[in-house]
Amino acid sequence: GVFITSYYPCGDDWSIREIEASKGYLLDSTLYPVGAEEKNYTVEYNKAPAIPVFEQVIKGQIAITKYADNGDRFQASFEEDATFEVYLKSAGSFEMAKETERDILICDEYGFAESKSLPYGIYTVHQVYGWDGRALVEDFDVLITEDGKVYEYVLTNQLVYGEVTGFKVDEEGVGLAGATIGIFDPG
Repeated sequence: GVFITSYYPCGDDWSIREIEASKGYLLDSTLYPVGAEEKNYTVEYNKAPAIPVFEQVIKGQIAITKYADNGDRFQASFEEDATFEVYLKSAGSFEMAKETERDILICDEYGFAESKSLPYGIYTVHQVYGWDGRALVEDFDVLITEDGKVYEYVLTNQLVYGEVTGFKVDEEGVGLAGATIGIFDPG
């Protein structure tokens, strides 16, 4: 934005400094000389030259460590290749977010992935791939408000359970009462 002050007497020591940053931006504590030295002007009322000042957006990162439940509360595996889309929530989807406001996270052999630096805002984390037989984690939001901060999350998904229904028949397709059926894990 542009701001214009009232008129002040010319002088060698006029300067401006930001005292409150815009929401989502870093405070710029630089002291900018105004350039209102008396020798630069010949008329009574003058405008000092515009001073370009650029705001720096707050940026943070999102880090995930992903585990896969093995059905034993004391044991879990790092979920290598678990994949997440991260995007600015207000964009509405990963595809609609700007390139600077989205990232794909793919977990390494230790289940770890970290995003690039993302600008201030609320981001949705959406799992798009995980191991077979395990539920994907539900979407969750991350609010990036601190510059240079890494927002860390440890995630575990659950095994997917289902019911097995079976019945035994003879060669003619007649049901056999009292037959025993075994269920086994082929893995």
